[in-house]
Amino acid sequence: AFIPKEGHRFLSADYSQIELVVLAHMADDPGLKKAFQDGVDVHRSTASLIFDIPLGEVSSDQRRIAKTINFGVMYGMGTHSLAKDLNISHSEAKQFIDQYFQRYSGVQAFVEATRSRAEKDGYVTTLLGHVRTITEINSRSAVERAKAQRIAVNTVIQGTAADIMKLAMLRVSAALKEKG
Repeated sequence: AFIPKEGHRFLSADYSQIELVVLAHMADDPGLKKAFQDGVDVHRSTASLIFDIPLGEVSSDQRRIAKTINFGVMYGMGTHSLAKDLNISHSEAKQFIDQYFQRYSGVQAFVEATRSRAEKDGYVTTLLGHVRTITEINSRSAVERAKAQRIAVNTVIQGTAADIMKLAMLRVSAALKEKG
C-alpha cells in the first residue's frame, strides 16, 4: 500500500507493553519490574505468580487470564467486569484480583496513592508534568466517583506513556534529520 521515496526506508517503532512498563516503574513494584528486566513475557510471569506455578508450566489459557488481569486491574477493572470478561464467577474474579495485588503489592499501593492524591488535589499529573483536572473525583455519586478514580489512574499511566512516545518521536525525527 505504501512505497518509500527513492533512497528512503520506512521505520517502525514498537512500544510493546509500554503502559505496563510505566506501571512497573511508577509503582516501583519489584515483581513487575523483574519480569521486564529479565525480558520475560510479563503476562506469563503474572500467571506464574497468580497460579503459583513455574513459568514453564503456564498454559495459554492461564496467560490469557493474566493478560486480562494485568491490563484490567491497571485500569480499574473490578470484580464484576473481570468475571464478565473471563466468563468466571465473581468469587473467582475476586480471588484473581486479590492474588494479583498480593503478588504485586506495589501496584495496589500506587493505585491507592494515585486515587488519594487526586481526591486531595483535584487533579493528577503525568511523570513529565502534564496536568489533568478531575472534577468528579469527590462527587457524591458513587458511580461518578468510581469513574473519576479510574480516570485518575489511567491518566497517570496512559498520559506518561504518551509523553514518552511523543518525546521518542521528536528525538527520532531530529536524529533522522541530523543524519540526512
